[in-house]
Amino acid sequence: MLIQTITNAVAGEFDFDTIADVFSRLIIKGRVRSSVSATSDSAYLFLNNDTTVTNYHRQRIAANNGALAITESADPAIFITPGASSPAGAYASVHVVIEGYGSSVYIKTAFSRAEAYLSSGAIFTGTIAVANSSITAVITRLRFQADSHPTDGLLGTLRLYGES
Repeated sequence: MLIQTITNAVAGEFDFDTIADVFSRLIIKGRVRSSVSATSDSAYLFLNNDTTVTNYHRQRIAANNGALAITESADPAIFITPGASSPAGAYASVHVVIEGYGSSVYIKTAFSRAEAYLSSGAIFTGTIAVANSSITAVITRLRFQADSHPTDGLLGTLRLYGES
């Protein structure tokens, strides 16, 4: 069931701030790019009101321009998106799933799959998992923003779905 659609024609953040606890999982789908003056950018996912970057941890398996990348770090980067230096029509296709968001027992983990055309010969594809070890509360708010927010923002459309 579609819960909310956000379209950013002006660079900013995607803030889904009224999520009811009536579904089994949340799914976010859409197409996004960053206003950063570079070929690519990282998009962060923050849960509820916790924007402390060090509270999040991610693991990534991806390929970029034919090179495999397996990384792990303490940050909330959930997907890679084209930046302002990429071709005008380049957007990341994003699919994020959060299971058990309504539980007050489980540590919250989001899984994303994203593909993006960054420039001639540079295509990113990958799966990223982000967890916040300090949040077991019900998720009522999701915020997607560029890693250098508010200097740079995200453009495009994201749709939030609830699934039983």
